[in-house]
Amino acid sequence: MQRHMDHFRDAKLLLDNQPILEGFEGYIGSREKSGRRKEWHGYFLAEATVHLDPEQKYTLVLGDGTTAMIRGSDIAACEADGGTRHAVEFYVVGDLRGTGRRHHGLEHEARRPLS
Repeated sequence: MQRHMDHFRDAKLLLDNQPILEGFEGYIGSREKSGRRKEWHGYFLAEATVHLDPEQKYTLVLGDGTTAMIRGSDIAACEADGGTRHAVEFYVVGDLRGTGRRHHGLEHEARRPLS
């Protein structure tokens, strides 16, 4: 079974309706759970000064307005751009809530295989 992650762009991350990050991109994937429900997870890069509290729920807003409640945390020792950004992993609490579009603002042609 080949798994993949879809690319998203122009996303926003909110905490209590206040922007934490804007205009970022990342990857999101899913796996099927019992009852044909999906469990969503992913990652993105954040500025070195931004750290997510794993106990908080954040709102992820994709470019087309699709939203999801997420929990996230820094990936230890995973820096990019000379240490100015670091990787953050997240999982979706519940499901993606779309604007009626089937693909939820994801770029399926930019799939990244998982090993």
